[in-house]
Amino acid sequence: MKAGKLSAVILGFAAVAGAAGFLFFRAQEREARLQNLQEEVQDLRARHKQLAPKTAIDAVPAPQTGFYEAESQPADGFRRMVLPETGGGGKTETLYVASLPDLVPEDFSGAERNPNGLLVLLNPGGKSRIQALTRDRTAGGHAAREAVLVDGKMVSAPAFWGETSIDSYQINGLPADQSGWAEKLFQEISAANKGGP
Repeated sequence: MKAGKLSAVILGFAAVAGAAGFLFFRAQEREARLQNLQEEVQDLRARHKQLAPKTAIDAVPAPQTGFYEAESQPADGFRRMVLPETGGGGKTETLYVASLPDLVPEDFSGAERNPNGLLVLLNPGGKSRIQALTRDRTAGGHAAREAVLVDGKMVSAPAFWGETSIDSYQINGLPADQSGWAEKLFQEISAANKGGP
């Protein structure tokens, strides 16, 4: 009887040890699968960062030369851009710029260079567009910001506080000798008017 009890105890220990070994093996297997999944997730995250834009705002096509609606807050169809500081203090301003222009070089009848930047002369179509957009965008008492872009770089962002009827506009932005923007815009307006530079 003692041998039978001893056999039963040994078989019991063997069963418990076998079950514990099996469970230990399954736990190691699960741990290895979990490690593989974590590595796959890290790889996918790394590839996603390389392929996808950071935000939907950054996916908006980059604007080129013209006047574009600018907002201080992100919005659909707007791209984040930075306006360099023009007074020498180093402070910049982040604006969100529409992907479609309000005014393009063809909306101007000419341009005149000056030490501060460029005086742009609006043609009748450009004049009526600036009047309509300032009327519509300032109706709620907010300023209408227009980002002036040259070759996709913001050089100025004037604010209009009410309906504006103008024949010309002085663009004071980055010093012309710093970026060449005034000459580039002058050339584009002149070419659009087929008058040449």
